[in-house]
Amino acid sequence: MSLSSVPFWLYFGFLLTALLVGSRSISHPWLFLLRSFFPNWQFYHGLGHTPRIYWRTVSSTMDESQTSDWQPLLHPHRRQLIHLVHNPFVNLTHAQQTLIDQLATDLADRDDSDQMPNWVSYRMVERLVREKIIAQGDIGPCFQFCLCLPHISTPVDFANDIALQSPLLSLSHE
Repeated sequence: MSLSSVPFWLYFGFLLTALLVGSRSISHPWLFLLRSFFPNWQFYHGLGHTPRIYWRTVSSTMDESQTSDWQPLLHPHRRQLIHLVHNPFVNLTHAQQTLIDQLATDLADRDDSDQMPNWVSYRMVERLVREKIIAQGDIGPCFQFCLCLPHISTPVDFANDIALQSPLLSLSHE
């Protein structure tokens, strides 16, 4: 065993100990920071509800009736043969979808929903939505986003599928 692999084995030893001694839910902050080493295997449990983020712009902070239609945050990419070798855009989209999945998981698992704007996953999704809207240009001063949980085989029904809707947020706020 080389010296460079010692931290790797210490981490997995710590993780195994945490799984055997503690509960089945991993919630320790140190383990939470290192979750990027592990893929999200939830899609193997069967087809079900898929978290999706939609956004809309609001033309005035006073009049919420002047809103655009809900638009999906992530769009599918056109497939090309070169993507078998080099595919950074789809990799980025997968990373963004994992962030959205984490927000949905946090929403389902955590009890402190009144502190939701302080959650790391919420703040990262808010920033992601803000950056995507700004990149499109020609927008209003405010926006909203919502987390929808539609069944994978059905279109989104905004009356029933919204699990979380943000308040009006300013686009200029960082």
